[in-house]
Amino acid sequence: MTMQDAKSNLADDEGDMFVVVNTWLLLPHLLSTFALLCISLYFLTETYRERVRGPVPKVLLLANKSFQSSSSCSPSSQRLLPASIGKVAMVTGANAGIGKEVTRQLLTIGFDVVMACRNLEKARLAVEDIVADFDHVDSLGKKEIKKRLHLLEMDVSDLSSVRNAVNRFRSMIPITVSADDDDNDDDDDENVGKGKGKLGQVDLLIANAGVMMNERQMSVNGYELTMAANHLGHFLLVNLLLPDLRYCASRYSPSSSTLAATNNENIDIKKKDDKARVILVTSSTYILASHSKSNGIDLNDLQCIGSPPGYRTYGVFSQYAQSKLANILTGRELWRRERERQQQNQKQVSFERKLSINLVHPGLVRTDVTRNMPPWLRLPNAMFGFILAWLQKTPMAGAYTIVHCATNNSDDNDGDVLMTSTKGKGGAKHRDGYNGAKYYVNSRPTPLHPCAMDDEAAAKLWKLSEELVKISSEK
Repeated sequence: MTMQDAKSNLADDEGDMFVVVNTWLLLPHLLSTFALLCISLYFLTETYRERVRGPVPKVLLLANKSFQSSSSCSPSSQRLLPASIGKVAMVTGANAGIGKEVTRQLLTIGFDVVMACRNLEKARLAVEDIVADFDHVDSLGKKEIKKRLHLLEMDVSDLSSVRNAVNRFRSMIPITVSADDDDNDDDDDENVGKGKGKLGQVDLLIANAGVMMNERQMSVNGYELTMAANHLGHFLLVNLLLPDLRYCASRYSPSSSTLAATNNENIDIKKKDDKARVILVTSSTYILASHSKSNGIDLNDLQCIGSPPGYRTYGVFSQYAQSKLANILTGRELWRRERERQQQNQKQVSFERKLSINLVHPGLVRTDVTRNMPPWLRLPNAMFGFILAWLQKTPMAGAYTIVHCATNNSDDNDGDVLMTSTKGKGGAKHRDGYNGAKYYVNSRPTPLHPCAMDDEAAAKLWKLSEELVKISSEK
């Protein structure tokens, strides 16, 4: 080896050593960068779970755990899961989106569900999809689950359809005692579903169906379609079902069953819970109504006529916001009326259940509610869907807060509890908050904007809605 070769080899060795040394010096920086990336991803994931998706209801977690542990059970026990708890829920718009997922989750925790849908063909397909999701049970078990799903044709934008649906519902799922025959228990079984005044068992009503129309359209009753479907139809439905909700059907329903989790925890949805519940699905977009000329609900132009001068011109978001604000004001006024009724007629209502009313913003959920939006909004929504997916909830996550309000028995879910908020326009001054229907976001009570706490406007909206749906003579 020549001297020149030796020097060349020495230079190569020094170069290799330099690379090795620098690699070791860079390694801590690389590791810290990797650790920082992992931490950032963790917090992004937690933020998504907490702020976007929201917490999974405890009752649903326990039910899913019990199903996962059922692999060691006998075939008959697998076939019988999930067990019925003897409670009946009615869900409007249950064939798609959030309504379909709410139906699946309620079925999972043991409810019988009445799927109130406009299109029965789509509803039947939804039933097949829901039943197919229960892959932990055998074919006989799926047949039993299917029996707990009841289809009810109802178009909430058509007031006649709502009335007819309520009458059919009472013949589908009657309770064994009517309000006027409470003292005559012996002959009740012979009179189930017969005669005027018989009630249907409903423990939970979820007003979920809704539309968002690009252009102003009219319902079959001559009302603006967005307001008719999102507010008026559900207003009528709630009022028609109030006797059914109030009555203590739980005394005559099947005994409740318990869902056991793998950690031996038990959850009994019916334990210490004789309340009937009404959940009105609204939207945070209600706040857009505060920017209207009326600074809230527009009682002078609920139908968005657009003329003469001074009336609102139709806008897809502005009218949708008005309808969702109407949901909130209706829930608050219903709460006030129920408490007033109980206080004034304590003896008369002694046999009735307490009525819990909650308002739910399910979040920004990726559903087909945008199908009627203008093309200039639908196009970017489709193009950037993969990005929006990180900012939007799935229908499954969108159902969590609704199911939470449907099953949670803690005091923070009770409408009697005070919550922090601001003084409502036109309402009484409150010392620490307000009594009334609570507004939930991600399973937590959330303060309302002042435009949604206008008690005077809520009372006026109720009276106006009664006139529009013509129910004053039916009470």
